[in-house]
Amino acid sequence: MKNTIKLLVLFFYSISISAQTVTTFAGGCSEVYHGLVDATGTAARFYYPRAITIDTHGTFYVADSGNNCIRKISPTGVVTTLAGSVSNQPFGVAVDTTGNVYISDTFNNRILKINLGSNVAHTLAGSGTAGNADGIGSAAEFNTPKGIAVDVNGNVYVADSYNSRIRKIDANGVVTTIAGSSQGNSNGFGTSAQFAMPCGVALDSAGNIFVADRNNNQIKKIGTDGMVSTYAGNGTLGNTDGIGPNASLYNPISLTIDSNNVIYFVSQNGNLIRRVTPDGEVTTIAGFEGTWGGCTNGIGTNAQFLHPEGLVINSIWNIYVADTGSHTIRKITNLLSTNDYKLDDKINLSPNPASDIITIRMDDFIDATTTILDMNGRVLQNNLISDKNTSIDISNLSKGFYLIQITTEKGVVSKKIMKK
Repeated sequence: MKNTIKLLVLFFYSISISAQTVTTFAGGCSEVYHGLVDATGTAARFYYPRAITIDTHGTFYVADSGNNCIRKISPTGVVTTLAGSVSNQPFGVAVDTTGNVYISDTFNNRILKINLGSNVAHTLAGSGTAGNADGIGSAAEFNTPKGIAVDVNGNVYVADSYNSRIRKIDANGVVTTIAGSSQGNSNGFGTSAQFAMPCGVALDSAGNIFVADRNNNQIKKIGTDGMVSTYAGNGTLGNTDGIGPNASLYNPISLTIDSNNVIYFVSQNGNLIRRVTPDGEVTTIAGFEGTWGGCTNGIGTNAQFLHPEGLVINSIWNIYVADTGSHTIRKITNLLSTNDYKLDDKINLSPNPASDIITIRMDDFIDATTTILDMNGRVLQNNLISDKNTSIDISNLSKGFYLIQITTEKGVVSKKIMKK
């Protein structure tokens, strides 16, 4: 009995400091198990998947670079091929609110579009020749475009990597340069700023653009006023957690932003998935900084990735990673996302583990709802929090582990619970 108690204490201590669980969502999870196989989950095969995005229905789109195609994955893990032989090693993929898919045809120096209901790609912008020219459609030129994002108005943003610029393609196909000039590391307005091989772009809810400035080892922000500033990273190569200039980054290559404007990014050569909160705190949430990396599932820093390049977060804060070197899509669950990270300390669950009833105690009562999910992200029940101490009946749940999300006007707290 004492040993059991010790194990439970150690377990809950470990998830409290590193609750993120890494599993394999699709693909063979091996350097050698690659190919082009449509199937479900780990029976499917990819070949150097480099980017992943998600639509409003929870369907994923993967830039399967080594296979020169775009793959689809249903929310349950069924992998199909959307468009084959559409490009030359695509490094970026995005989807708009109506379901149109956009592709960085990286080594053909073009941006492609697949209209909803079609599996045929056409050129949205780019001449196919490496260059640097604004213009309309095929009159514009890119040089090794990589990361790509699209806003609610259908504007497409491109990390034009070898030009060290961020480009915009509007709904009419007009390409303009919104930030960046020659390679360097300078903040400033628009084209007075400098990047060094930007590889990833993402937008927050206010329309700010965040850039994974790979060779500067920083994340940059392009404000809605066009001002470019350093958001995270001191420019030194490293994986040191910290706030503001105390944090160092190692080749950030892609990023994704949740509904609370928390940024998650891939540290490519560090084999890590890391996070930046709105107050500038950088932490590592998953992965082990090894000499080579691997495809090992586990909790937090006990897991390993093999040269990951792309990632996306869904509406319930699960992250999906294009783990390029292992030809796999990995899944990270049990993330804590909140506008105010101190909120987590004001909400307590007891007992945990619990048999039938679990009580949620809030130090400062505010209106809230709870959602209980299984470890695959499926919603099992919803409840209202009616007062400072609210009891939730979990007698209908099977024994095991679950995630409870508590949604308040001040943010969202996620906690792991155990039904015994």
